[in-house]
Amino acid sequence: MRDIGIDEKPGLSLPLGLKFFNDRGEVVSLKDYFDGTKPVVLQLGYFGCPQLCGQITQGMVASMLDLTLNLGDDYRVVYVSFDPTEQYQLAAQKKQSILQSYQRQTASAGLHLLTGDKKEILELARAVGYKFKWVESQRQFSHPAAIMVFTPDGKLSRYLYGVKFDPRTLRLSLVEAGQGKIGTTVDRIMLICFMYDGTTGKYGPKVAMLVMRTGGALTVIGLASVLTYVYTRERRRKKRQAASLI
Repeated sequence: MRDIGIDEKPGLSLPLGLKFFNDRGEVVSLKDYFDGTKPVVLQLGYFGCPQLCGQITQGMVASMLDLTLNLGDDYRVVYVSFDPTEQYQLAAQKKQSILQSYQRQTASAGLHLLTGDKKEILELARAVGYKFKWVESQRQFSHPAAIMVFTPDGKLSRYLYGVKFDPRTLRLSLVEAGQGKIGTTVDRIMLICFMYDGTTGKYGPKVAMLVMRTGGALTVIGLASVLTYVYTRERRRKKRQAASLI
């Protein structure tokens, strides 16, 4: 696990000029998918992963199936392999497997699996703070479990950790990253009333935070009032004592 993890870089802009290969073997740029029209969920992994990457993908798809937002119509998913030995044929097979699990007609246009050369892969990973490495003794890559949500123009909006993703958290993350281009009025109201809690990885009521902050402020004010009252009363008492001695 040494040197494996994520250095969060919220708000960073992706290097959209990086070149990869799509599932047909065609050269593409990241800017083809971050074109300002739809928010994007990014997964880094490798298609031949024996366990974790598949679990992350399955968890992501399961959450997506609970959304009324549609892959392709409302948002995109870009899955980039960080194994430079993997070729586009494997990406095509993995894409078909994901589409069979998702089973919505618009999905194919919104799902993009990419392979690439080592230089571009490492530059992308460094840009988003994603740290992985090859473990020779295990004959596999060691890497974190997370997906990332980006604005349509390629700014990193949110990291979501784990192999299962709360559907409401994913939905609000997409709506927030979509900058008003997707979601309903109710979604936007929820974003006003809820805030993302990094400790839980979910959106929680802003009211609770407001109450806590207000309560803290009132406590401070109350203590200050009591201390002021005690101090004032003590001064008056001392003045009366001094006057009685004269």
